[in-house]
Amino acid sequence: MLKFVRARHRSIRSCLLGAVALIGACLIAPSSRAAPYDALDTKAGGIALRYRVHGLQAMENGKLTEAISYFDRALALYPSFIRAHFDRGRALMATGQYDAAISEFTNVIAAYPEYPMVFAYRAQARLRQGNATASLVDFNQSLTTEIGMGPVLAAVIFANRSLAYEKLGQSAEAVADFDRAMRADSGDNFHDYRILNDRCYTAALIGLLESAQESCDESISRHARDLSVYDSRGLVELKSQAWDRAVADYTQALYYRPELPSSLYGRGLARRAKGDTAGAAADIAAATAGEPHIVEIMARLGVAADTGTKPAHKA
Repeated sequence: MLKFVRARHRSIRSCLLGAVALIGACLIAPSSRAAPYDALDTKAGGIALRYRVHGLQAMENGKLTEAISYFDRALALYPSFIRAHFDRGRALMATGQYDAAISEFTNVIAAYPEYPMVFAYRAQARLRQGNATASLVDFNQSLTTEIGMGPVLAAVIFANRSLAYEKLGQSAEAVADFDRAMRADSGDNFHDYRILNDRCYTAALIGLLESAQESCDESISRHARDLSVYDSRGLVELKSQAWDRAVADYTQALYYRPELPSSLYGRGLARRAKGDTAGAAADIAAATAGEPHIVEIMARLGVAADTGTKPAHKA
């Protein structure tokens, strides 16, 4: 568990798309080496690019199966479309398919080994898979690369590497990395609540619920209007069997995104635990309509389908 110290740190702006996207949307920074989509100069390449855009939109809306389908269609047309491989890896990771995600990130690294973001994503997949030691190797490798590295990405890496250290029981290293993340400087006066959100979500997935709760609480205290944090904290409370708080947070997350499958499903499970069978059935049906594989996805993320069927012991 890491304690927060309020200080006048500088902010770090990440490229997050919310809880399902994780560590950032910025894959490849401009460089002297051509970006992968520069080669999409054929009709098939243009169609593949449109499929990728549709896939990213589906990911943003939590429709992960649909997103993977779009990336598959893009790659069927243009197998060397590196950005589509990367995005497919992100979507697979968000669904808990860690081996497949690691394979995609490894393919991208083979083509573009100098970009730190790809190593950071593979590190995340390995950490969530339960291999904290292997994740440290990738986190460390990401910090040795130069293209695209700056205070934003470094802060993301430090914040998530701190969880690997915490999982391994190396508390001093965990605290040091978290402090490095929170002190990253990008030239403005606001803390980066999104990095805290990302850290909260990952901590919840790997069972560090106390650290997850702290990170989400701190993120919300810094920017309560970012409703994606409430989806993350809802997951923490669902796993903690804090049913009332889970319902409240998922409801908040759904305020502006009423069709987000993860929030609908999580609220449905929490409502069922509270005895609201009608509300639970409605939420779970709506979640399944938006993401047909939501039950399977959430099970891979550690939320069993029978969650809430046993007597609650927390409010």
